[in-house]
Amino acid sequence: MLLENVVATAVAGVAGIILAIIVMKVLFAMDVLPTVQDDPPFPLRAAMVALAAAVGIGAVAGFLPALAAVRAKVIDALRF
Repeated sequence: MLLENVVATAVAGVAGIILAIIVMKVLFAMDVLPTVQDDPPFPLRAAMVALAAAVGIGAVAGFLPALAAVRAKVIDALRF
């Protein structure tokens, strides 16, 4: 259960980074932001820090449900 949360937040974080890159490229290709002269570089280091933070938060958020799942009896979990 904990691994599921970590993987889900990692996949969502990578998808968010890819979406941000695509949106920025489209905005500058369509010249939506005419006041900006050059395409700004994408801060890859900041994106990686944000991805690590998201995965860490996902791990913390999944810890208590995983702990409860480990402590539950299998027969009790199957009844619900």
